Order: sequence, then structure tokens, then C-alpha cells
Amino acid sequence: MVYASPHGYTFVDERLYVHQSRFQKESHPRWQQCGIPKETIFHTEPELALEMIQKIVERDQLPFRWVTADEHFGQNLAFLQGISALGKWYLAEVPADTRFWTRRPAIQPPGPGVLGRPRLHARVINSAPAPCEIRKLAEQLPDATWQPYVIKEGSRIRPVP
Repeated sequence: MVYASPHGYTFVDERLYVHQSRFQKESHPRWQQCGIPKETIFHTEPELALEMIQKIVERDQLPFRWVTADEHFGQNLAFLQGISALGKWYLAEVPADTRFWTRRPAIQPPGPGVLGRPRLHARVINSAPAPCEIRKLAEQLPDATWQPYVIKEGSRIRPVP
């Protein structure tokens, strides 16, 4: 995890991510060679990231409001909800095929269903307009809307698809 401010940036925390396939029994003998504790349990990268952010918030040592993340984290709803639950804001990349509504659609609350089965969760009503993909919105915006930013030295700026 990196902390950035107008004064500079620095690494503030890290976690070892062990791929889920390495939790198979046949991989455990190599754990000792790598120094991985036997009690290590599998966590996804977004789970590890959220854990680090929660610890920073608990310590209340670094002032921040925003968390930025790439697509891998931006498509993980639990991670984004976790950030919101901490009272923080986020700017996260999402896949181009992410679907959304420009206006909140009408919601049908849980309750009796048409065929007798009760609806256990709220859902969008059937007559609501279909959501659209982010890429479709991007295609409709005029070229003057886009402004390239260099995120890091050496990064390539690609045009919107």
C-alpha cells in the first residue's frame, strides 16, 4: 500500500499474497523453504488490501479521504463497500463492460411473488430501461471531453476504446 500526498509518496504496508493454487497439500512442503507460516490462510488480493486500509484507519495516523485502485479491485464489490463502510471515498477503474443506469431504476421490494414464491431480495422492476455499458457511454462523449493523464512514469496512455 502506498500513501501519496502533495509532499510525496511512500510505502506504508504490505501483505504476502499466496495464490489459491498454492494452498493445495502438495505445495505445503515448499512453504517452509519460502518462510510462509503454516497457519497462513487464503485471502484474495482485495481482502488483503481492505485489511491494510482498515488498519491504517484504526491507527488514525495518516490523514486521507481517497483510495484509488485498478480494475482488479474496482470490480470487487466487497472491497468497494468495505472502503465506503470506513467512511472513505474511492476512485476505482472498472471493466469497460460494466453495466450501469444513468438514473436509479424503480426497485421492487421483497414480498409476494407473481407465482406464489416470495421474493427474498429487492430487484429492478421488469419495465425498467436496460442498463448500458461504460464503454458505450465513453463512445458517445466528444473527444474534447477526454484529457490524458500520466499515472506513472513510463505508463502508456491509451485512447478510450
